[in-house]
Amino acid sequence: MGEVATQKPAQGLSFAVPAHIAARLKAAGGGNIADKSSVNQLTFGGKAWLMHVNGEKKLLQRVNDDGDMENVSIIKVVVLDQAAERGRDYYEKPFNPLDPKGPDCWSADSVKPHASVQNPQAGSCSTCPMAPKGSKVGEDGQQGYACAMFKLLSVIPVHHKTGQPNFDFPVLRLKLRMSSIWDKRDEAAAAEGWYGWDNYCDLLRQNGLSHTGAVTTRVRFANVNYPKLQFKMGEFLDDEMFDKALARAGSDEVKKLVAGGYDKPAAPKLGKPLPKDDEEVDGPAPVVPASKTPDADTIAAAQKLRAAEEAAAAKHAAEAETARLVANAKEVAAGKAKAIADAKAAYEAALAQAAAEEGFDDGAASTPAPVVAAPAQTTRKRRTKEQIEADNAAKAAAQAAPQSDDEPPARARNVKPELDDAPKIVPQEVSNALSGVLGAWGG
Repeated sequence: MGEVATQKPAQGLSFAVPAHIAARLKAAGGGNIADKSSVNQLTFGGKAWLMHVNGEKKLLQRVNDDGDMENVSIIKVVVLDQAAERGRDYYEKPFNPLDPKGPDCWSADSVKPHASVQNPQAGSCSTCPMAPKGSKVGEDGQQGYACAMFKLLSVIPVHHKTGQPNFDFPVLRLKLRMSSIWDKRDEAAAAEGWYGWDNYCDLLRQNGLSHTGAVTTRVRFANVNYPKLQFKMGEFLDDEMFDKALARAGSDEVKKLVAGGYDKPAAPKLGKPLPKDDEEVDGPAPVVPASKTPDADTIAAAQKLRAAEEAAAAKHAAEAETARLVANAKEVAAGKAKAIADAKAAYEAALAQAAAEEGFDDGAASTPAPVVAAPAQTTRKRRTKEQIEADNAAKAAAQAAPQSDDEPPARARNVKPELDDAPKIVPQEVSNALSGVLGAWGG
């Protein structure tokens, strides 16, 4: 009697299905026990890759140069597609990559819970108490997100020896967390061509490549103590392989994977029903059971973080205002300096004009008269024309007057006065300005 063995015995008693029963079930199209279904996916834990295909798990290992089995650290895939939006998921219990199960609540677009969720934590992601930073605190005190963001990729493996993608293999889902989606800090890795996923897509886009399925992509674990993946461009696919990649990327199989559906949703629980898609969600945030509400330490930590952010913003505003006041003060100082310079120039011009107008100026000379040095012991004052005429008239009258009643004037007696009695006149050079005046007097 022929027998059919089960593909993978379950734990406990093993048995074989008789051939006649197996044939009858096949003809009837199956029985009332459905096959165990799960999402074909590529996961990782402890820097080891796990492949889940048709309900079976396989640890990716290879033989090293010494003949020993070791975990594969770098894999090569073709990324057929990626989700258009980032999603979110929440697990009441820590996620176990060795036994992956669907989340208790999740969203495909980070806007509202998916329709398949039986017990949504809130009506929308924006009002969910599990969404903000600080809703989860790690053992080291690091603040995190109870409902974390993710991005889904659909990939097929590339054979490490032939370098060719295996299009006969089921498409696998690869879920990326935020640490693997965007990375701007690891400059050393970027210098070697390893990037976060979005950074990697930017590299392809900037070089004119608009589809990830045109190249092979290498994926590795970053050198950090938490789950983080990095991506590096491999080789271009040839025409035949690229056509297969495009055809596979447009299949329902790939669309379902990147849409984020879970074949087996979480067990139904009592809770608030999910609003309809066309129903507006407004008003106060929904009431959450006490077990879902962050504790006092988490709230205090979140308030402390918010206060630090507000202090930083206030400091930035104060620095900007200080810079503005300094710039205004510099502008005022520059204006004052210019006004002082203008006043000094005007003062010096006035002094020059006063010096030019000092003394006689009958228009006969266009340049100032040369300065004549007077004897050290004599200081003379410049006299006017009327003073000179008056002095000459006085001298003439004195000479013409009689010395006594019986003596005729000296001019009448034709007697020259003694030189000692005459006033001493020190000869000096007459300036051009005075010579014109004296010339009118005849000497």
